[in-house]
Amino acid sequence: HMTLQMNGAYYDEDDKNIFYIVSFLLGQALSVDRKTGQSKVVLKGLVNPHGFIQTPDGRAVTDTAHGRVVWLNKRNQKIRVLYFSGAAKDESMHRIEWLQHTSYLGDGVYATIDSVRYGVWLFNLNRKIKRFIPIDPDTSYQEIIRDLRTNLKRLDRTGGRTTDPE
Repeated sequence: HMTLQMNGAYYDEDDKNIFYIVSFLLGQALSVDRKTGQSKVVLKGLVNPHGFIQTPDGRAVTDTAHGRVVWLNKRNQKIRVLYFSGAAKDESMHRIEWLQHTSYLGDGVYATIDSVRYGVWLFNLNRKIKRFIPIDPDTSYQEIIRDLRTNLKRLDRTGGRTTDPE
């Protein structure tokens, strides 16, 4: 038996017999049929992935050590990749990338924790808005969770440090 070390799992909203997992050690995202136990590799070649999430268009996985987020459609075909590896960072971290997790917050807004740059990227892919919010370097965040009381339309307002990851 091989150890998976899962770093994310969820049930498919369209088919409750299928759930999706991401394996940190194998560098793969998989779909698993609950009835048969059969699994299929949905995405491979990832390095230390975290967080496989459902999105309005399908799903997304955080490819942690590659410094990118990969989106798949509902047929598990790659439709978009967003790289953060080009963004400025401390010189001592020049060879390291570590995106902890990407969350879908609603209204087209995503949040990705960037442990190397000590912050959170907020972005809306459709509106092409990105904002970087610094966090205390002495803290370690795992995931951003949506507070339903929050008005997410504030992303396009000025304030804080805005940085483009590409």
